[in-house]
Amino acid sequence: IVRENSPTEYYDILRVSPSATPAQIKSAYYKQSFIHHPDRNRDRSEDAARLFALVAEAYSVLGDSGLRRKYDRGVLNRTDVQSAGRPSPSRASTPRRAPFDFDAFYQAHYGEQLQREQQMRRRREQTTVQFCASYKMYLILYHNLQLINEHCCQSLPFVR
Repeated sequence: IVRENSPTEYYDILRVSPSATPAQIKSAYYKQSFIHHPDRNRDRSEDAARLFALVAEAYSVLGDSGLRRKYDRGVLNRTDVQSAGRPSPSRASTPRRAPFDFDAFYQAHYGEQLQREQQMRRRREQTTVQFCASYKMYLILYHNLQLINEHCCQSLPFVR
């Protein structure tokens, strides 16, 4: 039961004591939001939606150390609560960092291995298999190496 405008209203909503740790507050938030989620309470969805919103509001205040200190001192106002969770204008106007370049990272750490794999791929493309009727065997040729008995061999593409 939540007491309206009580000094511990948000703590009562999450069912934690004012001395609760941030981990306890987070755990209580997950538990209460699960209990009061509107999808779990379809028979009383309006009440569930209102309680779910209160749980989210309580956590937005108690989950933020600065807002929690203001709340505990009794100096938290409605605009602080409404702006909780939104980026401040100064933070919103700062330019964002460039996204991480995974290609450059991968090339820097695995570049030599990538080059070796590309060379091996090219070598495989240049490889041919030849059947020599006179010797009744298959010969694998790499990189334009010459077969000694060329006149009797039939060239076949090498399929791996």
